Amino acid sequence: MYSKIILGILLFPFILSFASCGYYSFSGSSLVGIETVYVPIFGNATTEFGLEEQLTDAMVAAINAERNLNIGERGNSDAVLEGRITRVQDTPLVYTEGEQVTEYKVEIFVHVKFEDVNNNKIIMEDGFSAWGEYPFPETADGNRQNGIQKALGKIAEDIINKAISGW
Repeated sequence: MYSKIILGILLFPFILSFASCGYYSFSGSSLVGIETVYVPIFGNATTEFGLEEQLTDAMVAAINAERNLNIGERGNSDAVLEGRITRVQDTPLVYTEGEQVTEYKVEIFVHVKFEDVNNNKIIMEDGFSAWGEYPFPETADGNRQNGIQKALGKIAEDIINKAISGW
């Protein structure tokens, strides 16, 4: 009798862990009825010229990489993904023993809204941030623009992942 109780105690966590494994799709999207997304040029509340086009391009690339979504035109898409760059911040990341900065990180903050226009429903509205590093002083192999591109790529990926997962 004790062996059945011990067996039950040992198996209970194992069985419980599978109880939460209900429906899960590996298709990459939980966006029912959304096949096309319109991405207008992002707004830019910073003094960093050109970031809005770079982020928009990164978002379009991230959507194109998603098998179940396509870029659509204004007024003819199932959803709209729009946003605004709210802040850009450079901070020291790595110092020498003499307290000289040898590497910076550039952090970019964005506010995004993803809306299902067919059902007039906001799927997601949230803030995102990411950073990329760059050497100081800048070199031919690494500069601030490389750090910006890393940050924008991470932001675009995070936005798409959150939008399609529904979490």
